[in-house]
Amino acid sequence: MADERADERAEGAIPPAGVAHDGSRVLVGEVRTGLLAQSRALTEPEATAVVALRPGSQVRVSARPVPHCVSPDLTLGVHCPVPSASGARRDGLGTVLSRASVTSGRLVQASTHVRIVLGGARPAGRRRPWAYHLAHPGTIEVGGRLSADDLADGFLLTETGDGPGTTLDLGAVCGRLLDQVQESPILDQKPPFRARRTRFRFALLPCGHPAVGESAWSSGSAAADTTSGRSPASGHVCRIGFVVADETVRTLRIHGSGLDLVSIVGLCEDLALHDWLLTTVQHVVAGSRVRAGGGGRLPSQLTPVIDHLLHVWMPGARIGEELLPVWTGLEQRLGFSRQWESLVGWIRDQLALSLLASLGDGAR
Repeated sequence: MADERADERAEGAIPPAGVAHDGSRVLVGEVRTGLLAQSRALTEPEATAVVALRPGSQVRVSARPVPHCVSPDLTLGVHCPVPSASGARRDGLGTVLSRASVTSGRLVQASTHVRIVLGGARPAGRRRPWAYHLAHPGTIEVGGRLSADDLADGFLLTETGDGPGTTLDLGAVCGRLLDQVQESPILDQKPPFRARRTRFRFALLPCGHPAVGESAWSSGSAAADTTSGRSPASGHVCRIGFVVADETVRTLRIHGSGLDLVSIVGLCEDLALHDWLLTTVQHVVAGSRVRAGGGGRLPSQLTPVIDHLLHVWMPGARIGEELLPVWTGLEQRLGFSRQWESLVGWIRDQLALSLLASLGDGAR
């Protein structure tokens, strides 16, 4: 359902009109996160080479708080129906943006996102030329009537796979990009342990009443903007709803206004990364076995977690100031960091017990 037309033009991550400011624009996207198919952590030059997906374009690299390499944006042309919870068929035409990243030389992510313009003012009776859409990367125009909630519900709640679908499937684009990175000849295809990928879907809608059945709450962003001396019009989050759909799928619905789309995508990538860390370590801890009485050697499953994952937890480190209240709100309601600290404490306890047992065996 997609026309693969790579944009070899500009570096731009999001079109200049990169701020969602009215009810006709909805940002949707998906992030997939997994463990890099490499037996050791990549060095910075290696990680840069892995995500150098477009010749002649620069990879963005940061060393702190943890090493992070981000590929240039890739543009894909699409012409297909957009998701709709009501089943309405509305064709969209434009381009989506994708990028890949490697964090701490160990974790890999691929994300795809697009700003969907509902009821776009395209010329009557004909489509805009592809040159127009290539000049506005990351935007899809949809003709006909379709509400923002209908679109968001259809995108967040519809089951999608990795194969061809009947509507716009950002997950398939995202999964294909992640596979491309994992198949890099630089990688030895020997990950230190097995870990499932997670899928993180998100939608940004304008401020308004929450959709029926949405678990929404105030993020406190407006108050944060006031105390920092900024006008709420400069960008704030009204409500946010986070759902764990199953073992590997999460959805995030944000209602906000005046928000920079680049920052929103970065926020969702950061949330997806830390959700994967929490989910993976929980799975490893649940599957580990300790000998009766709590003594003995450290469970072998915990060793790679200690070596490769525990130091990566840095929530909100690359999030803009206007979106930090989102993390604060999630922490208050869901306690991501509390869950993480509990898991890390349990692992350290097992490490201490293992050390004591080894000292006891040596004293005999």
